[in-house]
Amino acid sequence: MQATTDYKALYEEQQLTIIQLRHELEQLKKMIFAAKSERFEPVDASVTQQLALGLTAEKHQATAVAQQVAYTRIINDPASIQVSRPVRTPLPAHLERKEIILEPEQTEGIKEDR
Repeated sequence: MQATTDYKALYEEQQLTIIQLRHELEQLKKMIFAAKSERFEPVDASVTQQLALGLTAEKHQATAVAQQVAYTRIINDPASIQVSRPVRTPLPAHLERKEIILEPEQTEGIKEDR
């Protein structure tokens, strides 16, 4: 009888170790392969040490601190906002200007809409 209870305890211990290692593997995969918004980045080393101690999430109780924040919101009127649009500047006066009129060489078969 003693041998079966030892195997049972050993089996349960191994199952617990497997669960812990799978959890750790999931966390490491998340740290390496997850999108940047999902990656776990600890604030300080104490967070990683707590996870290594085997503490579970149920044992931790989050303490929420309520803070009252006051601010003034400024609403901009869309009509009062001046949007600067790109505008072409005129060519400088010192540049030479030539007016060239291009006429088609062949005008036969073209209908005039005028």
